Amino acid sequence: MMGRIRIGLTGLASVFLVVLLGAAIFSMFGEDTRGGNSATANKADTANHAEATEPLAELGLTPNTDRSAHR
Repeated sequence: MMGRIRIGLTGLASVFLVVLLGAAIFSMFGEDTRGGNSATANKADTANHAEATEPLAELGLTPNTDRSAHR
């Protein structure tokens, strides 16, 4: 019984170490290699994402929320 527990914990620890090593390798190679200010690029990406999240508004299919237009 103790042998199974030892083998199971050893396997779990080895999988954990492999995942940890893989995450470290991918984080090292996953850095932004573009030049320039990354904070400015992130703000531009956020602005583009905000515009792209309203496809119905771009098509004019959202209801009019301006109350003065109904009077």
